[in-house]
Amino acid sequence: MSRRDGGAAHGADQPAPAWHAAGADAPGGPSPLAPVFIKQVQDGRRVEVIGPWLCLDGTPETSTLLPVAAHPRHEAIRREVPEATHLAGRIVLTAAEAARAAAALAAGHAAALAEPAVIERRLRRTTNEALRLRLEDD
Repeated sequence: MSRRDGGAAHGADQPAPAWHAAGADAPGGPSPLAPVFIKQVQDGRRVEVIGPWLCLDGTPETSTLLPVAAHPRHEAIRREVPEATHLAGRIVLTAAEAARAAAALAAGHAAALAEPAVIERRLRRTTNEALRLRLEDD
């Protein structure tokens, strides 16, 4: 499978992960799970949001953003990258990049939660937990 930018999203012998949906040219317009470019790191790898994941060169890195101020080594991070406002796994983001990533992650999470398989899995877990608690009370 190749991405719209011509690069391989995954190895030729590896199937695309379930969260890697159709691109922006899919019927019905852009998919909330389509890759959203955030930035390119110094070594040339792309940082993108794909579905509910922020990915580095197509490999999931994290599903959440962390403000730099909340990181235990925030002082060292601010010394090295003064414009950094958020971290996404190992990736440092500026305010504009973090805003774009947060919006894409929110859309990806919402779209992923709306998938029938995810709804079924959540319902099954909730039902099993309720039954377990009921059996413990008896």
